[in-house]
Amino acid sequence: MWPRIKMAKESDKKNKTRKKPASSASSASGPSGPGPGLEKKLKLLPTLREKRHYLVIKPTKQEINEKALREKIDKAILDFLGIYGYAKAGPLFIELRKNYAIVSITTKYVLLVKAALALADLKCVGVSGTIKKVRRFI
Repeated sequence: MWPRIKMAKESDKKNKTRKKPASSASSASGPSGPGPGLEKKLKLLPTLREKRHYLVIKPTKQEINEKALREKIDKAILDFLGIYGYAKAGPLFIELRKNYAIVSITTKYVLLVKAALALADLKCVGVSGTIKKVRRFI
């Protein structure tokens, strides 16, 4: 048997609406809105935000230290994609260790970054949408 859904009455809807408090003349907000420096910060909607994927990158030849691995990944992406492509890919280093790195890349540039890494003796072991799932490739 389907559960019954209680329909809200018009009077219930009217009672639940909030009334704005009357603003006093001495408050910081004037008739034109908030005072100077108190503008509302606009947030980007989740549907407009660029999605990111996480890559596990390992060097193919030998173990190198964290700083050298980061520089090698940066140089590989810069050489292959250029400055504009590097900026659009937006690599963020989440975790750096001696034998692997977790890097966040925008989804549109994952294949290009993987190609750049292949030319620089780096191997992309796995790609995932979350950090938790990308750890299974380590």
